[in-house]
Amino acid sequence: MKEPDLEETVIEGWGVNENIEMVNRVTRCANKLQGWGKRKRVMFKEDIDECVREMEALRDNPGEAESRRYRECSDRHATLLVQEEGYWKQRA
Repeated sequence: MKEPDLEETVIEGWGVNENIEMVNRVTRCANKLQGWGKRKRVMFKEDIDECVREMEALRDNPGEAESRRYRECSDRHATLLVQEEGYWKQRA
């Protein structure tokens, strides 16, 4: 899984253009990655919860537009669950 903001987080944490010792680089990079991981977990939860809420609101609406939107939310929900599973597999 390629996360678009991961590379930027590592570069920022590593401090490529800074003259610091290796131990400090590794520590700072680890801290940045830990913060990135926490934000990622929160983002997954919020996005998944939003999809569930929207699907529940649309479930009892028989209209064509509502049915189409429900399918879109359902597809997005499934995609998020797969991405979240991949995230946790990487962490294992």
